Amino acid sequence: MYEVTYGAKYEDGLDVKEIAKRVRKEIQAAVKAGELPKGLKASVRISRYSGGQSLYVKVTAVPRDFVVYNPERVRLDHEEPHRFHDVPYLTPEARAVEKKIEALYGAYNYDGSEPQTDYFNVNFYGHVSWDYDLEKADKARTLARLKGEPVLVPAPTPKKEKPKPSVTDEEVEELLKGLAEKPDTTFAVFELSRSRLKRAGWTGKLRSLVGKGVLEVVEGRTAYNGAKLYRLARTPEQKAACEAREARAEELGKAAFKRGAKCAPVNDPEVMALVKESAGDGYVLLQAWHRGYTRANLAEPVSGVSTLEHPDNDPDLNRRKAEAAKKAADALAERTRAKVEAEKARKAREAAAQRALERASAAGPVFVSPRFGEC
Repeated sequence: MYEVTYGAKYEDGLDVKEIAKRVRKEIQAAVKAGELPKGLKASVRISRYSGGQSLYVKVTAVPRDFVVYNPERVRLDHEEPHRFHDVPYLTPEARAVEKKIEALYGAYNYDGSEPQTDYFNVNFYGHVSWDYDLEKADKARTLARLKGEPVLVPAPTPKKEKPKPSVTDEEVEELLKGLAEKPDTTFAVFELSRSRLKRAGWTGKLRSLVGKGVLEVVEGRTAYNGAKLYRLARTPEQKAACEAREARAEELGKAAFKRGAKCAPVNDPEVMALVKESAGDGYVLLQAWHRGYTRANLAEPVSGVSTLEHPDNDPDLNRRKAEAAKKAADALAERTRAKVEAEKARKAREAAAQRALERASAAGPVFVSPRFGEC
């Protein structure tokens, strides 16, 4: 095993999300204490994946007079952008900020890695970076100073706002009106719109309507892609009638098995008539019919086969059980006897070998010639 080093604040089982919260507070405390530049702001994010977890700290703001990138490196990269320059990328002050932040989150980490053998074992991977807008503004100020030009701060990159999913009240009213005309209609969210953004809006609206009791989720059924199905919420009387029809369909399935019919509800005119009478519940009724048929099949005794439900099928069941138990006991006794005999034979061989060794020792040394044998 490789040597493992633990940070001063490492706690076994402490989640990386809680570590991120603590690191945020410690960065703020370090700024107040003067250990980090005044005005420094940073965001702390986490990421989880199959190979482990990471903690990212991004510095988003620093004092205006704080220089992040080495002016010499900025000049060289500007004049010769396609050439490698062996000059530090950050200023000593910026590197000191990175080291301080690394020390803050490193106190919660452990490291038992061995890079030479590509073995990595850490609590989490950590990384400190600088915001893109901050980097762009810092380099622009540095180049302006080098050229003797007035320092202009470039405008920050505008952030794209995500459009909010919106479904109008008129669209919801139109949906409910259509359902009122056909109350047994079932539908899924993706059937209301092809737009992903619109579907997101419909999802929130439907959840709200389900919470208010206007719609309900269809139990036991889903769309072809596994999505939930919705319909108008039923009254207690409608639910009771549905349960009665389901129980009737199950009884019809049992009766079909009793009379020797095939397991095909389409051949049962009574259940098919029941399906036609109850639009929207046909699938549930067919499931109930199959359930009744299968349960009757499982409960039916099979001639010559003994089961826990039907032990009387085999009159010699107790006798055969006793014979099987006696046979198992005899086999166990035979295996035990064979082990005892083998142990006795082993001890006898060891004793014989010991006696032969003692006789040979008493007779003196024996020389064996490759040509004449014992001498």
